[in-house]
Amino acid sequence: MNVFMSAEIRINVRTTAEVKRELEITARLRGIKVSSLVNLLVVRAIREEKEREPGAFASIAGTYNQTGEKVPAQTETNNAVIVGTPVFPELAEVKPKKKRAG
Repeated sequence: MNVFMSAEIRINVRTTAEVKRELEITARLRGIKVSSLVNLLVVRAIREEKEREPGAFASIAGTYNQTGEKVPAQTETNNAVIVGTPVFPELAEVKPKKKRAG
């Protein structure tokens, strides 16, 4: 039997020592590793957001490529590329274009 797994990435999380200790206890009580518990919680949060705001989630997801890097929008204004989504203007950022040497 062939089992195919997607590539794994690591995410660093800042938290307090107390939350880390309680996370370890929770994982132990469930009989899983801390990383598995964190993954379970992240997947659950993503699923909940997709169900709660499917249009907004899809709109924001469209600004990222498959490797998780932001993809600049096609809209250009005043020599800047606008990155983000109009659904949540507070999340949009304007980054100046890099000038080509020459």
